[in-house]
Amino acid sequence: MGTQLDFVSYLDNEMSVKIFTCLNDPSDIAPVRCVSHSWRDFVIANGFAKHLCLRMFPQLSRVDHVVE
Repeated sequence: MGTQLDFVSYLDNEMSVKIFTCLNDPSDIAPVRCVSHSWRDFVIANGFAKHLCLRMFPQLSRVDHVVE
Protein backbone atom coordinates (compact mmCIF):
# COMPACT_ATOMS: atom_id res chain seq x y z
CA MET A 1 0.00 0.00 0.00
CA GLY A 2 1.32 3.47 -0.86
CA THR A 3 1.51 6.62 1.19
CA GLN A 4 -1.79 7.57 2.76
CA LEU A 5 -2.92 11.19 2.78
CA ASP A 6 -5.52 12.61 5.14
CA PHE A 7 -7.18 15.33 3.05
CA VAL A 8 -8.89 16.90 6.08
CA SER A 9 -5.47 17.77 7.47
CA TYR A 10 -4.22 19.24 4.18
CA LEU A 11 -7.22 21.03 2.67
CA ASP A 12 -8.63 24.23 4.02
CA ASN A 13 -11.74 23.99 6.20
CA GLU A 14 -14.11 25.26 3.51
CA MET A 15 -13.07 22.65 0.94
CA SER A 16 -13.32 19.81 3.49
CA VAL A 17 -16.83 20.98 4.40
CA LYS A 18 -17.82 20.90 0.71
CA ILE A 19 -16.55 17.34 0.38
CA PHE A 20 -18.35 16.09 3.50
CA THR A 21 -21.61 17.78 2.52
CA CYS A 22 -21.74 15.41 -0.48
CA LEU A 23 -22.83 12.73 1.99
CA ASN A 24 -26.59 12.31 1.68
CA ASP A 25 -27.51 10.04 4.57
CA PRO A 26 -26.79 10.11 8.32
CA SER A 27 -25.72 6.46 8.11
CA ASP A 28 -22.79 7.62 5.94
CA ILE A 29 -21.42 9.62 8.86
CA ALA A 30 -20.69 6.64 11.15
CA PRO A 31 -18.05 5.03 8.92
CA VAL A 32 -16.53 8.41 8.12
CA ARG A 33 -16.03 9.11 11.83
CA CYS A 34 -14.11 5.81 12.13
CA VAL A 35 -11.51 6.65 9.48
CA SER A 36 -9.26 8.79 11.69
CA HIS A 37 -9.27 11.05 14.72
CA SER A 38 -9.07 14.15 12.55
CA TRP A 39 -12.10 13.06 10.49
CA ARG A 40 -14.06 12.25 13.65
CA ASP A 41 -13.23 15.61 15.21
CA PHE A 42 -14.05 17.43 11.97
CA VAL A 43 -17.45 15.72 11.59
CA ILE A 44 -18.38 16.46 15.22
CA ALA A 45 -17.11 20.06 15.16
CA ASN A 46 -19.12 20.86 12.03
CA GLY A 47 -22.31 19.07 13.09
CA PHE A 48 -22.69 17.02 9.90
CA ALA A 49 -24.86 14.32 11.50
CA LYS A 50 -27.23 16.94 12.90
CA HIS A 51 -27.51 18.76 9.57
CA LEU A 52 -28.19 15.54 7.67
CA CYS A 53 -30.86 14.48 10.16
CA LEU A 54 -32.53 17.87 9.96
CA ARG A 55 -32.47 17.71 6.16
CA MET A 56 -34.12 14.27 6.21
CA PHE A 57 -36.51 15.02 9.10
CA PRO A 58 -37.29 18.77 9.11
CA GLN A 59 -39.87 18.28 11.87
CA LEU A 60 -36.95 17.71 14.27
CA SER A 61 -36.06 21.40 14.01
CA ARG A 62 -38.93 22.10 16.42
CA VAL A 63 -37.31 19.96 19.16
CA ASP A 64 -36.01 22.25 21.88
CA HIS A 65 -33.62 19.84 23.61
CA VAL A 66 -33.06 16.15 24.19
CA VAL A 67 -32.66 14.47 27.54
CA GLU A 68 -30.24 11.54 27.42
